[in-house]
Amino acid sequence: MINEQLVEKWIHTARNIDSSMRMPSHDDAILSLRVTLEELFEQAEACGADVLSAFADIVIYASTHQKERLSKWEKLNTGIVALRDAIADTFVTACNMPVYSGLISVAETDFNEVMRSNFTKFCETESEAKLSVEKYASLGRDVIYQKKWDYYVILDASTGKILKWIHYEDPRLV
Repeated sequence: MINEQLVEKWIHTARNIDSSMRMPSHDDAILSLRVTLEELFEQAEACGADVLSAFADIVIYASTHQKERLSKWEKLNTGIVALRDAIADTFVTACNMPVYSGLISVAETDFNEVMRSNFTKFCETESEAKLSVEKYASLGRDVIYQKKWDYYVILDASTGKILKWIHYEDPRLV
């Protein structure tokens, strides 16, 4: 269903990442977990206010429980093998919502469309990048662009956050 190579290409274009098997840096781990949690909240919101509220309560409860586990840090399941197991479990559980909602048959098509859209965040030419920088500057935002692989990536100058170029295309999910 997912195309890991396409995701890897997008991430490598967005950021400089070492592809060797290793534990991620603290910042990379937090970024990955944060964006995953954001997408889970989007799923909860799409299901309605009652699901969003219940999910928020679950996250608060789970966060409190996990913080308590830190007092017994020596019993935490850490390391590359534990990470591999958790990633595989995440792939499996990511399929729950498409199955529960009857959307499993369109999940791959939707994934490919979202990835197509994600790549439109990047500029294909330097002139496109310069136009995007000018647009953000007119809005009072300090941005830069960097050449990465075959693309130019627009970045917030102070945070490094990836910004959409002026002709970004939202996913077309119908």
